[in-house]
Amino acid sequence: MVLVLVASCGVGTYFMVKPGEWHTAATARYPDAVASPRSGVVAALRAAPLIVERRLRVFGTEHDVWAEPLTAADGHPPFWSYHRFPADVTGVVAIPAHGANPPMVVVKWSDGALAGMDGRTGTIAWRATVERDIGGDSYIGGPTGVATVYGDSLIELFATETRQHAPVLVSSGEHSLDAFEPATGRRLWQVDLPGCSGVNWTGPTVVAVVLACDRPKQVQLYDAESGRELTTWQPTAGSPAANRSWFVEPSGCVVAQSMCDGFHVSNDGGSWRIHQDGSITGVWPHDWIAVDVGDLTLEYLSVRDTVRAVSGLDGSPVWQRSFAGTVSDVTADRTSVYVVTDRDELSRLDQRTGQAQSQVQLPAGAHRSFHVYATDGYVVIDRSNFDFTDRNAKWRLPRDARPALLVAT
Repeated sequence: MVLVLVASCGVGTYFMVKPGEWHTAATARYPDAVASPRSGVVAALRAAPLIVERRLRVFGTEHDVWAEPLTAADGHPPFWSYHRFPADVTGVVAIPAHGANPPMVVVKWSDGALAGMDGRTGTIAWRATVERDIGGDSYIGGPTGVATVYGDSLIELFATETRQHAPVLVSSGEHSLDAFEPATGRRLWQVDLPGCSGVNWTGPTVVAVVLACDRPKQVQLYDAESGRELTTWQPTAGSPAANRSWFVEPSGCVVAQSMCDGFHVSNDGGSWRIHQDGSITGVWPHDWIAVDVGDLTLEYLSVRDTVRAVSGLDGSPVWQRSFAGTVSDVTADRTSVYVVTDRDELSRLDQRTGQAQSQVQLPAGAHRSFHVYATDGYVVIDRSNFDFTDRNAKWRLPRDARPALLVAT
C-alpha cells in the first residue's frame, strides 16, 4: 500500500492518505457577491486563484481543486474541495452561469477523468472520460498551480461559446479534441487530430489548433458548436515566418487561453484577428510587446516608462501614458488596462482613454513576478517566478509561503 503526505487543499493541515478520491460539497451559505471591493491587496495566497461570480476563488494544485470565499484570509477552510491521488490535475476552467445553469468548474485529470462541478456548491454534476495525458504523471502547474489554471502552451482545457452564446467546454489531447455542454457533460462533438498538435486555444466561437505534421505547420480552426473545420492559416508566402520556424502566442484572451481575440506569430509572422465566422484577418503589425483588447493593441517597451494604445486596424495612435517607473508588465480585461512598474505600483487605466482609475502599492519585489493576470476585475500576481516552460524546474516553496497576490483595483 502506498502512503503519501499530502497538504489538505493548501490550507496548512497535513494528514496521511492513500490512493483514492475525496470530495466535499459546500455546507455553508454561498458567499455574497463582492460588488465594489476596496482597492488594495485582498489576500496573499499559497496558490493562484480563478474567480467565480466575484464570490469564490478556485485553486488547482497537483492533486486538489478547492474553493474559498473570495475575500477570505489565506488559510480559510475550503468552501468545497475535490482531491484525487495518484492522478494529477492537468486543467481547471471556470465557466460563467448561463440561463438557469449555475457557473461550472471543470477539472481534467491525467488519467483522462473529466468532472464538472456546480461552482456554487462543489457538487459533481457529471463525469466523462477523455484522452489520458500521454505522460500519465504530468502536473505542470508549478508551486501555485498557475500553469494549470492560467496555462501555457500545454494547457488542456478551454472554454468558448457558440454564435448563440451557449457555453462550450473543450478538452484537448494529442490525438483528439472533445467538446461538451458544461452544465450537463453532454458530448457535443469529437475531432481526431494527427498526433502532432502544438499550442491549442479557443477564440470566440472557435477552437484553434497548431498542427505540425508532415505537411507545413499551420493553424487550424474548428467551429465550437459542431467541430466542423473552418479555416486553415499559414504564414503568407514571402513573409519572414514562411521560411523560418515560428510559434504562436494567443492574444486578447478572456482568461488563460480561452476566448482569445487573435494571435501573434513569431519571426515577423504578424498579428491576426479571429472573427466569429472563423475568418482570420491581419491587424497592424508591431515590434513592441503587445496585448490586444478589442480593436486596440496596447504596446510597451520593457526598457521604457510608456504604455500606448494603437488601433489594431491601421496602427493610428489612440492614447499614450508615461509612468514614474519602468513598465514591467501590462495585462488587460474587457474594460481596463493594468500596468505594473518597477516601483511595485499597479495602476488601472481606462481601456479607451488611458486615464488612471486607481493605483495600488504592491509588496516590495512584486514587479519581478513572471505571471500577472486580470480576471473578473481583479489582478492575480504570482511571485513564485516559476518558469513553466522548464519541465525540470525546482519549484517547491516553503510550507508557509504565500507567493500569489489577489489584488482589487
